[in-house]
Amino acid sequence: GVDRPVAVSFRPDPATLLAPSGDRARLQANLAAIRMLRTLEAEERPATADEQVVLAGWSSWGAVPAVFDDRDSTWADERAVLKELLSETEYTRARRTVLNAHYTDPGYVAAIWQALEGLGFTSGRVLEPGCGCGTFLGLAPDGARMVGVELDSTSARIAQALYPQHQVRAESFADTRFAGGWFDAA
Repeated sequence: GVDRPVAVSFRPDPATLLAPSGDRARLQANLAAIRMLRTLEAEERPATADEQVVLAGWSSWGAVPAVFDDRDSTWADERAVLKELLSETEYTRARRTVLNAHYTDPGYVAAIWQALEGLGFTSGRVLEPGCGCGTFLGLAPDGARMVGVELDSTSARIAQALYPQHQVRAESFADTRFAGGWFDAA
């Protein structure tokens, strides 16, 4: 038989920016991540290490809101490509994220985890209510059992592809339900 990749979690390097800087570079990285996600889903397989790097370049749409502005002709070509890649529902949801979906540098995430561990967190269930592509999931300490919630289904699916050992819910945080006291940290 053919050797198929095994689902392995991606581990971001806190010293390395995963997403490029600059509007156009970020958009191109996002498009590459969407294409990679589509390939993985069509082939029903986990990402290889090289493919995970492409997925990890995803930075969502907060840095490039102009791509969704139909009045801005400078982004018309990119907007057309995006409309081809996303379903109408996915496009609408992506457009809604431009105000609150922003890339979080892995260096900041590592520092936040260090602070939480300094406060005594060693293990337990942790809620990440706007997980994006999952950098907090990827840098979580070994004892953390993460639940990521993400409104944008593309971001949620990328997070799940990068961090298969954690639970990722593609839903509005307003609709997320857990019993009181379920989480040890958020």
